[in-house]
Amino acid sequence: MPPADIRVDGKVLFENVANGESLTLVVPADTYSVDIVPTGKDGPAVLGPVDLEVKAGGLDRVFAVGDPTKKTMNVAVHTIRTGSSGSDRPKKVDTGTGGQAAGYLAPLGLNIFR
Repeated sequence: MPPADIRVDGKVLFENVANGESLTLVVPADTYSVDIVPTGKDGPAVLGPVDLEVKAGGLDRVFAVGDPTKKTMNVAVHTIRTGSSGSDRPKKVDTGTGGQAAGYLAPLGLNIFR
């Protein structure tokens, strides 16, 4: 298969991608319309468009497989759940009782010893 362009939501995101190349991209969770077209052309699509759902908390590996000359192209998706990192959202934030959060600054006590 000659190099191709990968379009996401109708816009070329990766240009001139050769067979066997891999690409990495971090995207927000959403559903994206993806198609593959010959490099520099608007169509006809070699694959797609297909809707790819990207969920938060995972690593999605997307593979275009098949033979475009035989019109057997398809998508294989492998998702690895990564879980969450960090801590839970705090239930409360204690701001203390000294009034600092309201802009009040208590006078400083100073002791000098000789």
